[in-house]
Amino acid sequence: MSGVLGFLEFPGTNRRVQYTISKGGSEALLQALVNAARTSVPDYDILLPLLRLLVRIGCKVAVGTMLGINGAMELLFQVITPYTKKHTITTRYEYDLILSPDINSAQYHQWFYFEVSAMKAAIPYHFNVINCDKPNSQFNYGMQPVMYSVKEALQGRPHWIRVGYDISYYKNHYRNCAPAAAGGPRGKSCYTLTFSLVFPHQEDVCYLAYHYPYTYSTMMSHLDILEQTRNTKKVFFKRQTLCHTLAGNACPLLTITAMPESESRNDLEQFRKSVLSFARPPLDLE
Repeated sequence: MSGVLGFLEFPGTNRRVQYTISKGGSEALLQALVNAARTSVPDYDILLPLLRLLVRIGCKVAVGTMLGINGAMELLFQVITPYTKKHTITTRYEYDLILSPDINSAQYHQWFYFEVSAMKAAIPYHFNVINCDKPNSQFNYGMQPVMYSVKEALQGRPHWIRVGYDISYYKNHYRNCAPAAAGGPRGKSCYTLTFSLVFPHQEDVCYLAYHYPYTYSTMMSHLDILEQTRNTKKVFFKRQTLCHTLAGNACPLLTITAMPESESRNDLEQFRKSVLSFARPPLDLE
C-alpha cells in the first residue's frame, strides 16, 4: 500500500515528478536521513531530497531528532531552515537549458545568451546549462553570468551586471551523441553549469549571457563612430565588404594606416607593407 506525497513540477517544461511512499516508509526515510547527517561531511545529494520528502508528509519529529545528533546541530539547522513550514508551499523554479552548437558544427557548446520573461520577483530561480563542453570553467573560481534587465534600462540603468549565486560547473552523465566529437564512439562527456538568481522586478524581460555580449549591431555602430570621429588629416580609414556570413550579414574589411604625406609610390597606402588581423566570435571567452 502506498500514498502520493505530492508532485514536483518544473514550470515551462513537461517535467512532473510524483513522489510516493509505502506504509511505514517515513521511518525508513528518517533513518536514512539520520545516517546521512552522521557522516563527517554530509552527502547533500541524499540529505536535501530526504528533507523535502519528510517535510511534505509533515514529519516534524525528524527535525527534532536531527537537531539532537552530536556535532551536527548548527549545520543541520542551516540545512533544514529552507525546508521548514515557511517554504513548503513555495514552488521551485528550475530549468534545464540545452545549448545549440556553433553554426555548421555539432560541437562547441559553451556560450549562452537567452531571454527570461514573465518572471516573479523575490523568488529564487535555478538554471542548469546541461551540455557544456569544457572540462572546467572559471565559473568554479568566482566568475558569474551577466544579466540585462529591460525594466532597469527603462529606469535609466541600461547595463549588463554580474549576477548569480550557488554557481558550480561539473561533469554530468550526458554525452555528446555526435559521432565526429572527440571522445570515442560514445561521444564526449557533457558538463553542467548551474546557478541561481533572484530577479529584481515582477514581469520583467531579462537577458542572461555567459559574458558581456558584443553583438553584430554593436560592432557596426562602433565602426561607424570610429569612421566619423577619426582625424581625416592623419588617419586613413577604409571600410569594405570582404564577404557575407551565412546569416547574410556583411563581413567588414578595414584598412587603417597613417594618411599619406605625398603621392609618391612609397608613401601611398596600397604599396605599404601590411599586417593582417582576423577576428571572429570566440568559442570561449575564458
